[in-house]
Amino acid sequence: DVWLVEEVAERTWAAYERAKTAARLRDSEATLAFLLDLSDRTRQETRPDDILRVTAELLRVRLGACCVAWGQLDPARPVVKLHRWAAEASVEEQALADLDPDMLGALRAETTHRSTAGLTVPLVRDGRLVAFLSVEDAARGHWTDAEIRLLEEVAERSWANLERAETSARLAAREADAAFLLELGDRLRDKPSAADILREVVEATGRKLGAHRIGYAEIDVAADSLTVDIEWGDGTLAPILGRYPLGAFGLTHLEALSRGETARIDDADHHPHVDESN
Repeated sequence: DVWLVEEVAERTWAAYERAKTAARLRDSEATLAFLLDLSDRTRQETRPDDILRVTAELLRVRLGACCVAWGQLDPARPVVKLHRWAAEASVEEQALADLDPDMLGALRAETTHRSTAGLTVPLVRDGRLVAFLSVEDAARGHWTDAEIRLLEEVAERSWANLERAETSARLAAREADAAFLLELGDRLRDKPSAADILREVVEATGRKLGAHRIGYAEIDVAADSLTVDIEWGDGTLAPILGRYPLGAFGLTHLEALSRGETARIDDADHHPHVDESN
């Protein structure tokens, strides 16, 4: 009887190990098939939003999740751009302070954050948290190690796909800019006067950038004047051709330009080049 019990135990353990090995193999094969499908599907996409959408759709089906989210941190501000795909897709900007502090702490420590309903994996580059991928399922009480590894792999591939798309977009933009400059040079070659050249440059640049108004101005410090000589507009803004005192252009703005700085103003309410003088 003792021998029989020992034999049954040994055979049971052997069968159990075979079953576990077979299950791991099936999971591995299913994971590989999923990653190949993901690669094929995302390779066709060139826009970052479309890459993320396709990835989220496949993940929701693969993991049976009710929601997939991708958060990308702003390198300059304490906010995250959060994409969510559930019954409906949404994109919002959220303050980092509003995120779960335990989750954020784990992610910054390069640790996957688990909860009863959710699983979030970090993307860290050069010691800095840059993004995270999250899945949610309120009905689930446990996430397997295989699912965690899959989500970590998908997060890495998603970041690589986004970098590929951004690199491709930058390359396409450079090629378009080079083509624009070559064409503009050809058109300027036949212009008979400086004024004709300026008019062509202003209009062509305005149309290229989709600007509402663009102009060429000359500054005479001795006369305390700024004269807008040439201007092009699409009709959205009123023309500003004419002569103005330098102060109307903004003293801080002029000081920056005199140092050779390009003035890029994205927010007129908070930019240092904009003050009470203009």
